Amino acid sequence: MNTALQVFLLALLAAATVTAVRFLILRGLDIVAGHLNLSNKTQGQLLGYATSMPELVVVISSAWAGVFDAGFWNIASSNIINWILFLAALIFYRQYKDLKTKAFFDEVMFGILSVVIPLALLKLHVPLTVTVATVLILLFVVYKLIDRWANPPEPKEKSPCVQQTLHKYSLPLGIVLLAIGTVIIAICGNLIGKTASQLINEIGIPAWMVGWILGLVTSLP
Repeated sequence: MNTALQVFLLALLAAATVTAVRFLILRGLDIVAGHLNLSNKTQGQLLGYATSMPELVVVISSAWAGVFDAGFWNIASSNIINWILFLAALIFYRQYKDLKTKAFFDEVMFGILSVVIPLALLKLHVPLTVTVATVLILLFVVYKLIDRWANPPEPKEKSPCVQQTLHKYSLPLGIVLLAIGTVIIAICGNLIGKTASQLINEIGIPAWMVGWILGLVTSLP
């Protein structure tokens, strides 16, 4: 398979991933969150997990294909690109003053660390082992505990938009949409990882460059 065809396949898989997240995962999550009357923060965190699914699948697939470096760069570049998109949205909608509130402080700090830590590991040439991955997971758990302590759950309120969603769609439909979207993302992520392996091993494209491409792809959702 030549380079042009592999790049085209990567773009096609990216489009399928974005479509699955946008019209299946997010729609299903909106329906489920509405029926369960989840708070805005909980919905936002679930949204974060949902849109991180492509990164998770790609990282696992890349590691399985023997190109873990590409998966690592996918994480680092995704965090950087997400910050750029986030700040652009703040400026565009003029909501940057909201960042001064106490509730966002730990979120911003963790967001900064999500960029600094991967770059520091790269700069210090720290081997990417299971131990390192475990430490990073533990840091995330610590962040969640601090966040839960510093920001107690807010009162649950159903917005008019959510009320309208509840009248139009059933909870089982939301669950089905989530399940279908998850399957599509798993399949596309696996194929993206294999394509990344071919671009690195067969064509010789640097792992960091492929990782940045994957980062852009998985940040689009």
